[in-house]
Amino acid sequence: LRIRAPQHMGKTSLLNRLLNRAREQNFATVTIDLQQADRDVFTHLNRFLRWLSWNVSHQLNLEPQLEQYWFEEIGSKVSCTNYFQEYLLKQTPHPIVLAFDEVNRLFKYTELAQDFLPMLRNWHDQMSDRWQNLRLVLSYSTEIYISLNFHQSPFNVGLPLVLPEFTRSQVQTLAYQHRLHEDLDALYQLVGGHPYLLQTAFYALHSQRISFDSLMQTAATASGIYNNHLRQLWLVLQQSPDLDEAFQQVITAEGGIQLAAIHMYLLEGMGLITLQGNCAFVRCELYRQYFLAQYKF
Repeated sequence: LRIRAPQHMGKTSLLNRLLNRAREQNFATVTIDLQQADRDVFTHLNRFLRWLSWNVSHQLNLEPQLEQYWFEEIGSKVSCTNYFQEYLLKQTPHPIVLAFDEVNRLFKYTELAQDFLPMLRNWHDQMSDRWQNLRLVLSYSTEIYISLNFHQSPFNVGLPLVLPEFTRSQVQTLAYQHRLHEDLDALYQLVGGHPYLLQTAFYALHSQRISFDSLMQTAATASGIYNNHLRQLWLVLQQSPDLDEAFQQVITAEGGIQLAAIHMYLLEGMGLITLQGNCAFVRCELYRQYFLAQYKF
């Protein structure tokens, strides 16, 4: 399975539901959240694969036995593959669902990704009964933007799941579930069907932390319910001047605009833009209002 959607669109929630369902079906489950890994884990392939193998062992309640299967002479990829085949898959009586969350974190480590991702594809292509007991789930926030041979990429096999925004009718259903009866057209015009932005608003309204009118008036300001979320996006942009400049072009354009591919991928992954063909559009009016004020246009 390949789950792709920008940040805050529900990937992790869906992943958790899938894993819960797998456990109900008597599968063993392992989650590798790449956001939790220390940065130096990504500096060398051997260190990363040993980190991965130790984590999988631990979550399967197996004693890590890396030294028995890891040999410098045959390389880290073969060692890791042997460790899975001859130890983890052999010692686990049930099929294993191995889920990688935030795979996109690997993309900026080009050499590591160009070794590790083809290894996952190789595991997927294995035909033996033992390897058929390994089920892979990849969750990521943007299209891959590093070069991989078509036949070595794990991103063109399996079942793709692209998470869309909620439709207007789905938003209304969610509102009823929160016992909200306001006319939500104005909120929908502001944030669209963005799951996180809608859930934040529904929770604030349901708990009576704020009135609907106040929510709408302050949404794009420092005193609004989205302040922390918007400020975090702003800080990320400030750390990348090129990306910041690209997003300024998007929010000031009257329609869609073409950007460098790397900027489109990164901004889409952050959830700031949507792509239609080769053109980038700001994702929602909330982001346009907030960032126009920050840039003082």
